[in-house]
Amino acid sequence: RDKGLSPLRLREELELELGGASVRLIPGKETSYDQSNDASILAEVTIGSRRFLFAGDAERERIQEYLDTGPEPVDFLKVPHHGGEEKNSALFFYTLSPDYAVITCSETEPPDDEVLAALEMVGAEVFLTSRGTVTAVSDGEMLEVRQ
Repeated sequence: RDKGLSPLRLREELELELGGASVRLIPGKETSYDQSNDASILAEVTIGSRRFLFAGDAERERIQEYLDTGPEPVDFLKVPHHGGEEKNSALFFYTLSPDYAVITCSETEPPDDEVLAALEMVGAEVFLTSRGTVTAVSDGEMLEVRQ
């Protein structure tokens, strides 16, 4: 408002090329959700052979919408909703099978134990932002995630 700008609502998928990266922004199918977090836009980023998914604050309904699209596995997952467990979280992690998972959380609001266990079951290396900044670097072949 201070800058005189009006936000636009993304209603259809949008694909962008940013340098060597392909970005696919995926809005929710519904115009409104019971849980406002389900309006989160998911972002798939592909750099060379490496795939990333940034799942915002998506909760159960939005996660299911994404699962219904038949997503491919990812190398890197920004875990949705601060690591809060949903009924379909384990299926989500199993389907995506990430090598690395980052959970934005704090010491006072840690991720749910069920989420950590499900990520461990799929073999993901988990990073919690409550422990410090997480950096991911990729050239399209190599992928390094460190904290």
